[in-house]
Formats: sequence, C-alpha cells, structure tokens
Amino acid sequence: MSSTSTVTQHTDPPLAKLVCVSGPLEGATFDITLRGLQFGREMHNDVVLLDDSSSKDHARIDCEGKRFYLSDLGSSNGSFVQGRRITRVELMNGHVIRVGLSTFSFDGPGAEVKSPAKVSHDGKGGGNTLVIIWILVALGLIGAGVYLFLEMLDKDTGPRVNAPGNPPVIAPPKTVTPIGPAAIDEAAMRAKIQTELRLREKTDAAGGRIEAGNRPRAEVENVTDQ
Repeated sequence: MSSTSTVTQHTDPPLAKLVCVSGPLEGATFDITLRGLQFGREMHNDVVLLDDSSSKDHARIDCEGKRFYLSDLGSSNGSFVQGRRITRVELMNGHVIRVGLSTFSFDGPGAEVKSPAKVSHDGKGGGNTLVIIWILVALGLIGAGVYLFLEMLDKDTGPRVNAPGNPPVIAPPKTVTPIGPAAIDEAAMRAKIQTELRLREKTDAAGGRIEAGNRPRAEVENVTDQ
C-alpha cells in the first residue's frame, strides 16, 4: 500500500489548527472548524492517511463550544495524546497527537499545556488510579496487622502506657504457681510442718494426762471443777 497522504480542506472559518510535525504529511497545516476534523485511510476523511498503521476511520476532532475533543473511532492501533492511548480526551494548546504514522501538534485557544491531559483509557495504558488504590489497601492491611500484634502483646505483658493525659493503668500482680522441683519442695515442707504440729499436739495431750495423774486427787478435782 502506498505511503502517501491526502488532505481535504474546507472553507468554514478555522477555530484551531493542527500542524503535522512528523510522518508523510510533515509540515502540513490543517484548519479545524465547527464541523470538526476526521482522520483515516478512506477518501471521505478530512485527513487521509494512506499508511498501514491507520484504520479506515481512525480518529476525529470535534468542537464543542470553545473546547476541542479527540476521539478514537475504534482503530486497531489506537490514537495517542501526549504519548498515552486514549478513547476520548479534551485537547489543550500544545498537545501532541499521534495517529497512524503521523504526529500532530494542536494549536488551539487557551493556555499552554502545563500538566498531562485527563485521559480516558481503554485498559491498555495508564492505570495510576488502580496502583494508588492497591497501595492504600496494602497500607490498611499492614496497619491492621500491627494493631493485632500489639493487642497480642497486651495480653501477654499487660497494658501499654496510656495516651497522654490519662491516668496510668497498673496491672494487678499475678499469682505465680510454682512448678517443677520448687512445687515439690514446697509441698513436702507443708506436709512436714503439718506432721510436726500433729505430733506436738499428741505429745502435749499425752504430757497433760501424765501430769494430771501425778497430781493429788483433790487438786485434780479442783482443776476439773474449774
């Protein structure tokens, strides 16, 4: 297929201009009027681009009030503004447009381009919003994990320091139950003490009976009466 291009011009008053900066039509200037400007391989287009990268009806610029919009017409290789593939985007003065093998500069009303255009993507480019959303989700999950980890530490080591201005919270002392050899020694000691107490009670009782038997009868009776 030939790599030549055909330009169709109209007599309507121009509202903006499109300058081809590279490609088969390099150096050509196209007027954009109220009826718009359409690109494609077919001869009925305003800018006929006879190259294999262009579709029959590739893209179109429309004028809406004082604003201009570039729309892709379902082309195979896409339309690009500022290096990003678009479906529809508002054009600003100085925007660079690529259609097929040709690159154009938009010369329209308004301020010069200072920031990237607000582009509607078709899923083959960009995706910054999704990246930001995933970052926020990841940060939320990390924060939840840190919170749960600190809560687990609270259960093991007692409460953390309160926020400034709140009275300090002191954890009650924990009762420590000895285990292992310490527990066995304590139990043996208690059993030994209890045995000694019982033996002492029996000894005291036996001694009291012996002492009462050695006393005179009258003294024993007096003690019993009391």
